[in-house]
Amino acid sequence: MVDKITWYMAIRENDGKIVGFIVFRHKLEYDDDDIEFASNFGYSVRPSERGKGYAKEQLRLGLQKAKEMGLDKVRIVCRDINIGSNKTILANSGVYVDMIHGEVSGMNINRYDIPLS
Repeated sequence: MVDKITWYMAIRENDGKIVGFIVFRHKLEYDDDDIEFASNFGYSVRPSERGKGYAKEQLRLGLQKAKEMGLDKVRIVCRDINIGSNKTILANSGVYVDMIHGEVSGMNINRYDIPLS
């Protein structure tokens, strides 16, 4: 269960183009059935804009918001084969927790914590 969700659009300043979005789930409460999807953040970047640092910046700004709201750490998950997301999380001080095999998705999911101190 998620208590509150906030969505942010990533809009490039020089031309106003939407390049992506990030969703911030303020508080996570989950049971074993939801564990593979339990993540404070989810994000996406338009395919034509990938590899330009937008995901890294979206997550950096999202982490600032989480810290402002008093969180001391966040949990982020992504598929093990999603190299871009794994790099984005690590570039934002992500600490690898473990990899689980998702019962629902059938996929391997990497779980990270990011301390906000």
